Amino acid sequence: MEAFPKGTGSGRNNWRVHLDGGGSCDDLAECYSRSLTDNGSTRRLRTRDTFGGFLSSNQDENPDFFNWNLVYIHYCDGACFTSNRPDPVTQKGKTLYFRGQAILDAVLDEVNDVRGMSNATTVILSGNSAGGIAVYRQADHVRSRLPRTVRYMALPSSGLMVWDMDDKAAEVFKRRAAMHGMSGKICAAVVADFIRARKFKPP
Repeated sequence: MEAFPKGTGSGRNNWRVHLDGGGSCDDLAECYSRSLTDNGSTRRLRTRDTFGGFLSSNQDENPDFFNWNLVYIHYCDGACFTSNRPDPVTQKGKTLYFRGQAILDAVLDEVNDVRGMSNATTVILSGNSAGGIAVYRQADHVRSRLPRTVRYMALPSSGLMVWDMDDKAAEVFKRRAAMHGMSGKICAAVVADFIRARKFKPP
């Protein structure tokens, strides 16, 4: 996680929580290769000093949100922050952890209990690409971790993926969910989402 400067002025009690993107891994070989990059381990993490658009702290570029608190959550589980496998797996002598859900919850604990998000007036959960998919999947869960008085919104970007979906492809996604240890609720929702996506496929 990277927490950038605290909100100031009118943005002091408002929060942007952003879920990073970066693809996915569908089998142990892919997840092993991913673990050697900054999308699979914080040991190779490249920190970012500035952001653009909705995440920018520049008032001219982002006049509505520039002075809000910002929490940027790095993506490293390869399953859109939904992996939840209790035990690690060994691949080519390397220990792999599938704990995206636990990472998300740990960050929420930190920002709520230590950094003061539990006192927020407004919280916006955003994400791009795989992070955008994560917003769709985790928006209700994140809401459940906030006080009921908080004004809450979800802002996914580039997170609606449309695949050529059939029963065979659905089985692939079920196997992916099983490998990552996704909860039954999340797994069922993911498969249902991909099946519904067929309706949006262009001719």
